[in-house]
Amino acid sequence: MSEKISLTTPPSPPRKELLGRVTCPHCWHSFGPEDVLWISTHTDLRGDARLDPPGSLPFALQRFLPTRFNLNGNAIDAKGQVCQDLACPRCHLQLPWPLLDTPCAFFAILGSPGSGKSFLLGAMAWTLRQTLLKNFGLDFGDADPQSNATLNQYEESLFLRPSPDRHVPVRDLIKKTQFTEESLFDTVYIGSQELRLPKPFLFEAKTCGTHPDADKLQGTSRLICLYDTAGESFQAVSDDTDRLQTTAYIARARTLFFLFDPMQDPRFYMAAKEHSGERGTGGAPIANRQETILRESAARVRRLLSLNQGTLHERPLVVVVNKWDAWKELLPLGPEENPLVVRKGRKVHSLDMDVVNKVSKTLRKLLADLCPEIVSAAESFCRKVVYLPASPLGHTPQPNAEFVDPGTGVPLHTVRPCDIKPWWTEVPMLYALSREEPRFVEPVKRANIPD
Repeated sequence: MSEKISLTTPPSPPRKELLGRVTCPHCWHSFGPEDVLWISTHTDLRGDARLDPPGSLPFALQRFLPTRFNLNGNAIDAKGQVCQDLACPRCHLQLPWPLLDTPCAFFAILGSPGSGKSFLLGAMAWTLRQTLLKNFGLDFGDADPQSNATLNQYEESLFLRPSPDRHVPVRDLIKKTQFTEESLFDTVYIGSQELRLPKPFLFEAKTCGTHPDADKLQGTSRLICLYDTAGESFQAVSDDTDRLQTTAYIARARTLFFLFDPMQDPRFYMAAKEHSGERGTGGAPIANRQETILRESAARVRRLLSLNQGTLHERPLVVVVNKWDAWKELLPLGPEENPLVVRKGRKVHSLDMDVVNKVSKTLRKLLADLCPEIVSAAESFCRKVVYLPASPLGHTPQPNAEFVDPGTGVPLHTVRPCDIKPWWTEVPMLYALSREEPRFVEPVKRANIPD
């Protein structure tokens, strides 16, 4: 008797439904997915009024709203070529496909010039890629590798150098972000207005097989959008039109992070020096009024959201106090302050909110004693404020006589990449994710941690 052979086609994986509204991560324009533009493929179709500078030769491939599609649902341009890429109907900048069917959470990192935002971003991305997979059963990767190219360079410079045991001047690890940095901004032209828009860093978080709720959350994912904006963009100036449009994303942020550099405050610096000595603080401070960044950001959020002057913003603010390695004697934390905990019967970690709240309360008191204007600015801005320490490098760079500044003759501070061990850089984002749905990061409390 011959064996029957089934010719049944295996079921296709379920397709995600398109979102009702999509927000462009470049210009934050909200639109229906049916209005998304496609990018022409044929090289003869060049010239886009919103991307080519006025008076220049046509260069950018044309964006268009298609009327013809192939059997796979891809648009066909005016020359009959099949297209693959999408663009925003307002700014015409390219959009990654996942934006159409995956909710996107925007997060903003504020800080003064030289506070270390790029270092924090590089260390945060690197540690999240590892921590979320190892401890939370989550795949955390680039949603758009092209958009993340600059951030990937930060990570490579910090953690993947070909000679990790060689000393490198700290200033050469990641160059200071400039307000005019072309690699971090796009310029578009809408009518007679020139807009400078920050390039987004886009990640996708989704469950993998090791997550205990993988079956229930199958196909569930979340986009995470971050930006690296120069500290000068957050400063108040008389003509701040460019800065306002460059930082407009802060009004859409689900969580705001303010990076405070205590080594830019002489009072905090001197307190750290008294406890650790000159060698532990990393050199003389650069005095900077950092609370003005917070107050200017609060003013912009209120303008963008049409809030009254005294209204508190309902989104949480995480004050990240940088360079813990240089002032850890002021806030000693032991193994018991591990913010990750495994609940009984669970295969993944949770975020221990007792530890987070305990550290936040202690750090707030320290800031209130040394820099009270930071606490005042933060708590007059947002209703919920959390204070967390972090150290992107994990140790304090030291002056090295082999590397001298050619202009001043002063030895430069150096590190060996193999010695970089980020500390708590992922915790601020874990806290932010613990407030998002779906709860990829579960917040829990333990009553046995003393207040």
